[in-house]
Amino acid sequence: MGAALKVLLRVLSTRRILERMSQNFRSNNSFSVVTMTSTGKTSAELEVNDVFAESPQYLKGLLEHGFACIGREMRITVRDHHGDAARLDANWP
Repeated sequence: MGAALKVLLRVLSTRRILERMSQNFRSNNSFSVVTMTSTGKTSAELEVNDVFAESPQYLKGLLEHGFACIGREMRITVRDHHGDAARLDANWP
């Protein structure tokens, strides 16, 4: 993660970062879709159509580590996983 991106992400709220997840992933390819649904003040559900190599654990680790890099705690739990698609719960303080 670049230094300029870290500065930008520190300014944005955790919710805003998650809301933009689909645009962020689609900038890398044309088929990734992430839908975020708020489930509480500090929680959300993420539906992902492609979890990379059929492993939601990879995406779980990517998100948790990415938030840790900007000094934020994020707990991701895999709720469902079918083929390439998954549903994840995101919780933060």
